[in-house]
Amino acid sequence: MKNSKKSLVIQSPYVIPTGPMLPYMDTLQVPPEKTTILTNSLASTANVMAYSGHIKHINAMVKRDVNVLEYQGPDSIHAKTFIFDDRLSAIGAFNMDARSVFLNTESMVVIDSVEFTQSLEKEMSHYYKKSLKVARDESYIEDPNLKPGKVSWFKSFSIKGLSYITDLFQHLL
Repeated sequence: MKNSKKSLVIQSPYVIPTGPMLPYMDTLQVPPEKTTILTNSLASTANVMAYSGHIKHINAMVKRDVNVLEYQGPDSIHAKTFIFDDRLSAIGAFNMDARSVFLNTESMVVIDSVEFTQSLEKEMSHYYKKSLKVARDESYIEDPNLKPGKVSWFKSFSIKGLSYITDLFQHLL
């Protein structure tokens, strides 16, 4: 990531940066507008607890002009994929969160191949087509071909409430 210059794509079920992760994004050589994070929306997330930590960081990412795309499908994204400069791919179990950084033993396979990366991006395009871009005010940028996924009031209420609890733990990292 540090050596990337052209583009950065991160696909993860959720993104919960540790204290140093967000400022690190500011030191990258990749322009923020060439950085894309593809993740679950509130409607598609299967991990309520993780998403409750994720929602606290969406605004910080979009305010850095990072393209945050939230998948609206009836299922959820579980893939963990990184693409650097349209040529280097990393696929594995590493979530963008403190558990993966400090607690769990996560692994990634790194593949240096333009052809593989093109194939991977083609597969990811299915998710892009069912994703909406998050605006600076945390609403979605409208897409005439896609509506935001439906969210029950109970799920919305639960995640908002849990976000206050996860925020307490986040400050410990």
